[in-house]
Amino acid sequence: MHTNDSQLQQLLYQCSSPIPNDRAWNRFWKKYHTRIKQFTIYALHKNISKRHPLFKDIVNDIVSDALITIKENLASYKHTESEDRFLAWMSIIINRITIRYIQKNYNRIFFDNQIQEKSRYIQPNRWELYEYIVFSFRKLAAKNSIHTERDISLFTLNAFSEFTPADLLRMPCYKNLTERTIRLALDRLRKKLEKVDFF
Repeated sequence: MHTNDSQLQQLLYQCSSPIPNDRAWNRFWKKYHTRIKQFTIYALHKNISKRHPLFKDIVNDIVSDALITIKENLASYKHTESEDRFLAWMSIIINRITIRYIQKNYNRIFFDNQIQEKSRYIQPNRWELYEYIVFSFRKLAAKNSIHTERDISLFTLNAFSEFTPADLLRMPCYKNLTERTIRLALDRLRKKLEKVDFF
């Protein structure tokens, strides 16, 4: 059953007041934290499996970011007469925050986890090799190159985590690329790798 319209308007008004109102925010959190978490899990599981070892931590991070964003934008929210519209507004905010979070933390979420899972029986100096290769690619990059970090990410995911170009293409942050673009980027860095001095 939805919140009474006047109660919702009053709660949102108190939460958006310039004067901090901890009691109002406590009521807000008590009422909506389950929905916010549900929206976050729904937005997240489209890109990350719930079995991912960082899933719960990522959910908590996004929920925290969402609360800050909701608080910052609540004063400008106009449709306080409808809880359905308010919930839809929050779900849009959470979806956007989730996408930005994944893009910002892509290597940590996907690459680092793959390395950890696949490196149980691999010599510990593999991380040193990874860091040296990334450093070398950055050093060899053209000053006006705008795709250096993207291409390095593609290469490391391919070389260290065995993602194929088709696998990479299915990842949300590479959805605007083509398989040909990915293959060309990988070939460019393989050629640069020939110039790297491995001690």
